[in-house]
Amino acid sequence: MRVGIDAHILGKGKGGVETALLGIIRALAELDRENEYLLYVTANHPFRGGILPANFRLRPLPVSNPWIERPFVIPLLYRQDRLDVIHLQRMMPPWGCRRCVLHIHDVLYETQPRFFPVAKRLIFNSISRASVRRAARIVTVTESVRRDILRIYGIAPDRVTVISNGIDSTMFHLPALNSLVAPIGPSRGVKGPYILVLGMLERHKNTHVAIEAFDRFARTHPEFSLVLIGQSRSEARGGYVRELQLQISRSQSPGRVVMPGYVSNEERLAWIQGAWMLVFPGTAEGFGLPPLEAMACGLPVIVAETAVAKEVYGEAALMTKPLDPHSIAQAMHSLVSDETLLRRMIGRGLARAGRFTWAKVAAKLIDVYRDAAERR
Repeated sequence: MRVGIDAHILGKGKGGVETALLGIIRALAELDRENEYLLYVTANHPFRGGILPANFRLRPLPVSNPWIERPFVIPLLYRQDRLDVIHLQRMMPPWGCRRCVLHIHDVLYETQPRFFPVAKRLIFNSISRASVRRAARIVTVTESVRRDILRIYGIAPDRVTVISNGIDSTMFHLPALNSLVAPIGPSRGVKGPYILVLGMLERHKNTHVAIEAFDRFARTHPEFSLVLIGQSRSEARGGYVRELQLQISRSQSPGRVVMPGYVSNEERLAWIQGAWMLVFPGTAEGFGLPPLEAMACGLPVIVAETAVAKEVYGEAALMTKPLDPHSIAQAMHSLVSDETLLRRMIGRGLARAGRFTWAKVAAKLIDVYRDAAERR
């Protein structure tokens, strides 16, 4: 079987979707020596120096603009490379690529339209509907998203398969007992212990709610800092980030809220391993990798209670009322003041994170590839 994977997003800082695609490719390279894979990449790709096995080939895309690459270049490569199946993210081209596995990580443009510009939402909704109708098979990351897909697009249930994301256990794990790595906080101007918020700086991630919750928490715990790690997309960069900066300047402890922005994977790991806890207040998520990555590193995690959160994290995370800074502040206080609760949540988190591996994802994907390749 010859499988094509559109990997143009690799190296572009696209958040969880990029992390997932990279984890999938690496796991497929470890697991599968039988099938042939063609990776369609741009100049930013991370696969240099012969790190991929012989059955994986890199196919540089002649253009990096997705509005040209997706409708024109990908169908031509699909035919030219005689693919049995192609794996695409979210959208299909308007022609060709008949045997396509379409990976849909969320349907927020449909379920949470208020968070997106009108023009972009209309374009994406139109393309997504056409893509879902034409795809041979659809893969999504949670049962919650699958239910939304079936309800919104009205397609046959047997066309949609749930394959959860995984985490990279070689990176995200408990620090070694003899580790002498210097903590990252002091070198970045962070005073004392800190609470971490990790994710794209977008309105639906509710970073502003985490800041308000920390402001309440800091009244009784002034020794703590809050670290906000993540980058913003173009539509958020001009407005939401400025709102966050203004909110921080007006808070009771502006010097204890730090925004390092986008960081490398290595620095991200250092921030996670040095934190006291992770807060993940987003209420519009398709999956949400950061809490699992933090759990694997031995951090207790606080999340907003949603259907996706209950499905992915279960009892391994402290659930709070969505968009409620008082509820989040109470959970912060509980983890700091109750050592029994802290240890229990750390143990549950480690066990929960261990269930999500990219090797499991890759094995299930290969079965979906075979099924899609056989469809007409």
